[in-house]
Amino acid sequence: MTEEGLSDEDQTQLHQDLDTLWTQIRAEVQKSFGPDFHEGSLRAAVKCILQQEEMDSKWLSLDPGLVPVWRPNRTLLDHNEVLGHMVQACLSQRPLQDGAGDKSEAETASAAEGELKAESEKASKQDSLDVTICRLAAQMREDLLYVQKTVSPCYPEHMNILQTYLLLYHRCFSSRLEQLANAPLDNKGLSCLLHWANHSYPREVVDPELEGKVDTDSLGPLLPTELVQTLQEQYLTFIQECLQRALKFEQELWDKPSKWSSEECSFPQLASDVLQMLVALQKVISVGPEQSQTIPVLLDSFLCRYVEAVEEFVKGNHINVASMLKAQLVCEEQFREFVLNHEIDEQKKLSCLNSLNALRDCGYCSLTSGIRSNLKEYVTGMWTGPWLDGSLPVMDSLLDFVDQKLDCLSDLKPCCAQWLLGRLHRDVALRYFKNLLKTKRRRLNEQVAGANRMTDDVNKMDAFFTKKGSDSGWVSKILLHVAEVLRLQDPDSIQLELVFLVQLCPDLSSPHVCRLLLLKSGLSTDSIRAAKCSVEENRPLGPPTNCSPPFFSHLKVKWIKVKMSQFELNTCGC
Repeated sequence: MTEEGLSDEDQTQLHQDLDTLWTQIRAEVQKSFGPDFHEGSLRAAVKCILQQEEMDSKWLSLDPGLVPVWRPNRTLLDHNEVLGHMVQACLSQRPLQDGAGDKSEAETASAAEGELKAESEKASKQDSLDVTICRLAAQMREDLLYVQKTVSPCYPEHMNILQTYLLLYHRCFSSRLEQLANAPLDNKGLSCLLHWANHSYPREVVDPELEGKVDTDSLGPLLPTELVQTLQEQYLTFIQECLQRALKFEQELWDKPSKWSSEECSFPQLASDVLQMLVALQKVISVGPEQSQTIPVLLDSFLCRYVEAVEEFVKGNHINVASMLKAQLVCEEQFREFVLNHEIDEQKKLSCLNSLNALRDCGYCSLTSGIRSNLKEYVTGMWTGPWLDGSLPVMDSLLDFVDQKLDCLSDLKPCCAQWLLGRLHRDVALRYFKNLLKTKRRRLNEQVAGANRMTDDVNKMDAFFTKKGSDSGWVSKILLHVAEVLRLQDPDSIQLELVFLVQLCPDLSSPHVCRLLLLKSGLSTDSIRAAKCSVEENRPLGPPTNCSPPFFSHLKVKWIKVKMSQFELNTCGC
């Protein structure tokens, strides 16, 4: 259509003038990142753009039949397309050449796309992917800061030109990374892309100075969700293969006794290598409920295979089993610290801790078997006359034996030695308590003498293990309460002492109480029944607080002993 009142010649001239105006506007906009940038010229160009937009709005408000063919002129849309080509040129590190404004938009776009493709191929062959992405990110960060300080003041606030540039850079940066992601990638490249897609972007490309001035939430994901999932699956497969190789390599070391040294026992590599892999995976996988369980599932699966391998090796009675286990206990400490200090689903955490407890059990049982298997013969003298009068040093002999055997564990790392000695402390105390119960009813003077001897023995045991590094002093408190039960004769005092004992150690059972009280002569059935009922009434309910770890539950009172107790107590109901 033609505008009424204008000749064809006038219309042609007007159309040419608009083309000339656009050429001048485009030239000034393209200078925004160049050395010949002039703030006043860009302001004038932006003013012309807004005037053309206003003219478009006026014409579009009229009857369509009156609108000339060159309206709407869409100068602002063309302006934004030019910005897009400028951004592509900036991220390709190819500055706009003189005369670039004379090129058609199709030629500019084609050239930019060609440059992007060529640089992507070059980066995959020569540059590391990490260097390429970091360069692009640094360029984007620098350019956006430049736009905010230099270019943005030339535009009216309502145009929000900084946000426009941010969206254009986002699209170009995203397109570049998608091209790189679709090229052949090694594992380092996978890690780099995932780290940027899931964690670094857009934080690393937007300067803190721009905070509050741009809306980064509107950008959307850096890479398509489906592509990220594919990359994550590839990287997860790589990590799983690495974990399998790490365990296989560790098992091969176990079969080479000559390779083990005291240093290798103190500083084994397996846990460190595995945890580094998991931490690396944590840094690249996306954040979400499903992804948060990826690492716990991997670790749980690995620990199950790892413990099975250790247990199988121990069964083989290899000559280096002790050295190997010392190293694995160090690994166990490192794995345990990771599990306890990271946010892991309770079910998976419990499963991982069960595997680690099994590893501890395996190491402890093997390394201390020579001690525990001989404890019985050292406590057989309890309740004999020489023991009661102090002439038979049962505890001294036992501790001398333990001290000799502990020499072979002197190279354990302190963190491992502490819990191992603590557990051995508990087991020695259990063996002592078991022999205490395995006797007949004692007369009053024997009870008092036995309590005194027991107090001396417990104090010696506590001093010995505490000096060695045990943190299980709580077992001594339990045994001292037991000694006090033996010493006391007043039924009410005995009952009160048992209440203290069950509150300290809630796993004190009715059979244990009955068996302990059967050592004492002079107690009536009613007194024993009252003491037993008081223990049950005062047993802590719910999760124990300020209580010792389980002790009595590790010592099973045999069925026959319980039956004997029930027979002797008649109606006590034990």
